[in-house]
Amino acid sequence: MPVGEAQPISLSERLHALKPLWASIADKAQLQERDIDRLALGGFGDFIFHVEKDAIFDVTKARQHGFDAMTKRSDEVLIAHLEAMRSGRLIP
Repeated sequence: MPVGEAQPISLSERLHALKPLWASIADKAQLQERDIDRLALGGFGDFIFHVEKDAIFDVTKARQHGFDAMTKRSDEVLIAHLEAMRSGRLIP
């Protein structure tokens, strides 16, 4: 199957449209925050994910120049953050 054309979306618009759904999920799961705007800034997501080209980041040079405290993998940090949000009853 050939690759289709990119279909950019606005995270900010999408989150706004899904506010009632998130509030319902938050109520059902007894989460601490039912207002998605207080948990996720769609505008920041739009900025950070709007890239024209793929980017590969290598921190080898930074580590070689003394920035060696960064030892965890990005996916491990993300999973830990999501688990902390789950423990704090911010996400189901």
